Amino acid sequence: MKKSILITTLASLVIASSASAAVTAFSLPTPVSTYSNAGNAQYVLGYTFTVGSNPLTVTDLGFFDAGGNGLGTAHPVTIWNSGGTVVGTATVSSGTTGTLEGGYRYTTVPEPITLSANTTYTIGATMYTNMDVSPANQSIAAATAAAGITLGSARSNMTGVFPTGDPNGLGHYLTANFKFNAVPEPGVALLAGIAAIPFLRRRR
Repeated sequence: MKKSILITTLASLVIASSASAAVTAFSLPTPVSTYSNAGNAQYVLGYTFTVGSNPLTVTDLGFFDAGGNGLGTAHPVTIWNSGGTVVGTATVSSGTTGTLEGGYRYTTVPEPITLSANTTYTIGATMYTNMDVSPANQSIAAATAAAGITLGSARSNMTGVFPTGDPNGLGHYLTANFKFNAVPEPGVALLAGIAAIPFLRRRR
């Protein structure tokens, strides 16, 4: 009985450790210049991305905070599937309420968003006239994506509408970012059990 409890505990610890450290979907090269939305209508600006061979769980959604000193207004950030159905959304609050990391201010999603393996999604954030800015001097290809993520092409559309337009991969469409955990593979528990064997032998 004690041995089975030990194996279960070790497996749980390994799985937890593999899922505990959320990583950022991408990072921008520095320095980062900015693009103002002054004079433009409200738009959803974003880009497509494809999940790799393992599913992911999105934990936080973020909006670009150029000066790291807070946002002028709140910004909804949304993830859609390829058919335009919302799979998850959250609003990054104004000011410095959210967590700042790598030039983006994040808020935790109400419920974890599971993204399927080998599947393409679109993420977008709402920009408002004369409020906050976007990164302007890098193309999507210049961003460094995390393992398990492949960045696609830029997307835009009117506020509240699934962004399907492609403005040639302009850098200032990287307004939204997200943090995620890789979903542990079934083999992780098996490896944890194997790792427990030396401990069990010592307890004899």
